[in-house]
Amino acid sequence: MYFVNSYLDFEDYDKPIKQYIEDRYTYRALPTYKKLIKMYIKENYVELSDNILGIGQSEEQKFLSVDNQIQDLHPSAVAAREVYFEILLTLDPQKDYYTRTVFSFLDLFGQLGGVFELMCI
Repeated sequence: MYFVNSYLDFEDYDKPIKQYIEDRYTYRALPTYKKLIKMYIKENYVELSDNILGIGQSEEQKFLSVDNQIQDLHPSAVAAREVYFEILLTLDPQKDYYTRTVFSFLDLFGQLGGVFELMCI
């Protein structure tokens, strides 16, 4: 079983939220057991301040990712032998907040002004 996961790429300014096929979590079935899998879906919030002029509003985005899972094995009942997996999707109580701010022209002029003032003194 594979699923699509997401992450934030700080180096990409066009489409920073990337998706990929997750292969960290693989599951194998056993004939007389049922595998209980509990996956935690995490909410991720992103604030992007990518304006090079340093003016304007920041862009806010949200994406979901799976960072944690727990699996357990239970003996399968005789009547329900065809059930090999039970997957429980739950919301992770932990939320991640990301912020990306670029070095703008206003920051550049602030740095230059500080150097100029230091040279004048």
